[in-house]
Amino acid sequence: MENVISNVDLVTVIIPVYNVKPYLREALESVIRQTYQNLEILIVDDGSRDGSGEICDEFAARDGRIRVIHQENRGLSAARNAGLRVMTGQAVMFLDSDDAFHPRIVQTLLEAMNREQADVVMCKFSNYYTQNAMDPETADRKLAVPSIPEGAYDRIQALQALAERKINVSVWNKLYRRALWETIRFPDGHIFEDLDVTFRMFDQTQSVYVVGQSLYLYRIRPGNITNIWSEKRVRDWSLAYAHYEAFLCSHIPDVFTEEHLNEARQIWLHFMMESYVNLSWNRGEAGKDFRIALREQILNKAEQTGIAQCAFRTKAACRLLRSCPWALKMLFPVFSSIRYMVLWLKQS
Repeated sequence: MENVISNVDLVTVIIPVYNVKPYLREALESVIRQTYQNLEILIVDDGSRDGSGEICDEFAARDGRIRVIHQENRGLSAARNAGLRVMTGQAVMFLDSDDAFHPRIVQTLLEAMNREQADVVMCKFSNYYTQNAMDPETADRKLAVPSIPEGAYDRIQALQALAERKINVSVWNKLYRRALWETIRFPDGHIFEDLDVTFRMFDQTQSVYVVGQSLYLYRIRPGNITNIWSEKRVRDWSLAYAHYEAFLCSHIPDVFTEEHLNEARQIWLHFMMESYVNLSWNRGEAGKDFRIALREQILNKAEQTGIAQCAFRTKAACRLLRSCPWALKMLFPVFSSIRYMVLWLKQS
């Protein structure tokens, strides 16, 4: 991407919507009440059946900046792509329709983009483990992440921060210059689409700026598509990480190191083991043959990675999976429950 020096004025906000009626009004109100008002708001109703589409139309009647696109259900990626095809803003943001914006997110990110002449500007976000309304004024006290300090980062620094998980791969806490999306789209029909997109996106940038404030309210709730265990979820994750691993390999040693590659493989192993355990407990839909194949796939990846290089918990889980899968099935949920309990206690 060529360095863009013009200032951004009109900002497009793309909001994909699918069966989120209990949360939708909060999300839409958080956009129309932004302190920065020069917005193009594109709501893509992806075949909702719970009345969400009617709420979208209601808001469009209230606010002339809103345009609603109704389409058959095709998934989150297709909904975002539908918005990208018709956007007219010089920059774009995404909002998931069960989350919310802080009132100053657009103004803060846009001012940083124009001041720093950055291609991407991102803020921190706060996790809310609630189905009730989220208070934006408590955001900084709600486990704000990621941990990267405020400031400007060049392409290599930003890509390395992504690989080290100092920057989250999600697209929804970032403001992008429009030119970045000229050749990139989300992969239709797949979840974990952000992982596939963000590394390619950052590879085109010259400057990424991080704002230290927590300005995005991220809701963690039951029924979120990334919390549903299924064969499709596991296959999509594996595909996204295969693309990610190939990207890492193609940029060693000019951007990434062997340590970055090893860390990525351990993340893959941990997620796949978590998937195996949850599917074994029937927390989702998967056949016995799929679980058997998944176990073999995990063990093969462990051998490829080199079990001696893995973290202790990964080593222990792989050994249990090889010799005593039933023990892994019993112990893995205990550690997950403890982790989530700690998160809840920190927010209480």
